[in-house]
Amino acid sequence: MERHLSSGTVRSENTFATKEHIKNRNLENQSQFINNDIKMMDPLLAKVVSNVFLFVLIFGLSSTADVKQVSKRIRNVWALSAGLGMQFVIMPLLGFLVVFILKDGTGFSEAMGLTLLVVTSSPGGSYSNLWCSLFNADLALSVAMTAVSTILSMIALPCNLLLYSHLAYGMHDEDADSILDALNFGELFISLSIVISGIAVGLLASWKIDSKAFQKWANRGATLSGVALIAVSALGSSVGTETNFWNQHWK
Repeated sequence: MERHLSSGTVRSENTFATKEHIKNRNLENQSQFINNDIKMMDPLLAKVVSNVFLFVLIFGLSSTADVKQVSKRIRNVWALSAGLGMQFVIMPLLGFLVVFILKDGTGFSEAMGLTLLVVTSSPGGSYSNLWCSLFNADLALSVAMTAVSTILSMIALPCNLLLYSHLAYGMHDEDADSILDALNFGELFISLSIVISGIAVGLLASWKIDSKAFQKWANRGATLSGVALIAVSALGSSVGTETNFWNQHWK
C-alpha cells in the first residue's frame, strides 16, 4: 500500500513538473515571438516617425518664408548656380578625393568609402533651412535652393554616385557593385518627395494664411521637429541590431 501511494505521488509530481515545463516553454516561445515582432516593427516605426518629423520641419520653415521672396530668389540664376555647383560638383569631387586618398592601406573599407560618396553626393536637405532660420540668414534663398537642388538630385545623385564609385574602385569591382545594389534608392526618393511636398504645402500655407501667430507656431514646431529628428535618427537607426552606438568601444 505504501509503495503504491509513493509511486502515485511520484507520478503526480512528474505530471505536475511536465505541465509546468510545457507552460514555461510556451511562455518563452510567446515572449520570443513578441520580441521578434517588436524588432521588426521598431525600424518601420522609426522610419514613419522620422518622415513625419521631416515633413513638419520642412513645412514649418517653408510656411514662415515669404512666397514673393522665394519666387525672387528662384530667378536669381547666379546664386542658385553657385549653390548647385558646390552641391553637385565640388562636394562629390571632394568626397571622391578623400576616398581615393584613404582607400589603400588605412583601414578605410569600401563600405565606408561608398557611404561617404553617398553623403557628399546628396543634396543639402532641410537642416540648412533650420540654420538659416535660427541665425536669421536668408531663409527664402535657402528654401529656394532646397527645392531646386532636391528636384535635380533625383538625377544628379545616382549619376555622381555611379561615376565616382567606379572611378574610386574600378568599373568591375564586385564588392562596390554589390554595395551599390544594396542601397535603398526607393527610401531615398521617398525622403526627397517628402521634402518637395513639405516645401510646396508650406509655401501654399504662407500664401494663404497671413498670420504672425501661425508663422510663430510653425517656426517653433519646425525647430522642435528638427531636434526630434536628430534624436530619432540617432536612436532609431540601430533599433533591433547590434550596432547601437552606446554598445561600441570608445576607440
